[in-house]
Amino acid sequence: MITGGAIKDFSDINLKQILEKKIRLPVSLENDVNCVALVKLRLGSGKEKKHFIFVSVGTAIGGAIVINSQLFKDANFNAGKFGYLIIDSINNNNTRLSSLSLNGSVGHGIVDKYEESTSKKDLDSEEISAKIVNSFYHLLAKGIFNLTTSFDPEVVLVGDAISKDKNFIIRLQKEMDKLKNGHRDMRTVKIAKVKACHFLNDAGIKSFSISCC
Repeated sequence: MITGGAIKDFSDINLKQILEKKIRLPVSLENDVNCVALVKLRLGSGKEKKHFIFVSVGTAIGGAIVINSQLFKDANFNAGKFGYLIIDSINNNNTRLSSLSLNGSVGHGIVDKYEESTSKKDLDSEEISAKIVNSFYHLLAKGIFNLTTSFDPEVVLVGDAISKDKNFIIRLQKEMDKLKNGHRDMRTVKIAKVKACHFLNDAGIKSFSISCC
């Protein structure tokens, strides 16, 4: 593996070779979010689409790209790392704090920010909650909007637990529409809509069952 992602100890080791030696069976390795995208392509919401983007909105942000009904494979295994996108102003050269993962995810963009804010005394928790949630939707929509204008997919599929909430998809789409309508050069441009995944938060289980078939 060139990169192990969040599992740093897996970087720069031949994990496939190690596992095959241990279990004496053929082994295939793939990014977890890419596996979910393959489920969308074969069984789920992307089955009728040739071009789509999958965005996982959970503790952080993950993603995958499907072009011409094929999972996009890149030079350095970084395609779909949508969480690295810079979607907010940068302070003190700290681009990580301005990334989509830290601002447009449920874990970092809502939970962590709320805990940080409410740890201060004499603050209105309801007012803080509203500001954090508004910022979350706006910055997540900004990141997805940039992806739609870059790849021009037929649809953007959103997954993870929050995708079960229909109001989440409705509000996210409204934020996307605001961004598009605010750009005078794009008012006649058609861009992809946001849609919840067919299997919602269970696509990971489906990807495991497919790999075992």
